[in-house]
Amino acid sequence: MINRQEIEGNLGNAPEIKTTPTGKTVASFRLAHNKQFKDKSGEKQTKALWFTVEAWDELAKYCERDLKKGSWVYVSGRSEMDQWEDKKGAKHETHKLIASEISKIEKKNETAKDTHE
Repeated sequence: MINRQEIEGNLGNAPEIKTTPTGKTVASFRLAHNKQFKDKSGEKQTKALWFTVEAWDELAKYCERDLKKGSWVYVSGRSEMDQWEDKKGAKHETHKLIASEISKIEKKNETAKDTHE
């Protein structure tokens, strides 16, 4: 079975960097992908679809070094689901994308700044 997602969008926040007790580096951020469509009256509309992205080790260090809120990126990876219960016993689920590749995309009016390989 194939579990692969590819998304382009803007970072909604600067990557949050943490180090696990075993010394691994993890970065997480929210990514907005804007979907455009026409409503019932024919008016053009835009809706942001939000994704949680998680990157590990060298990819996390790249995120910390080169990405910031608003960066336009391409992300490829696998989808995972986390489940947990809150203090009141309510069950929750969240989907996230575990990145295997992240590339900063240069906007037409920007100077090339990305050196990630």
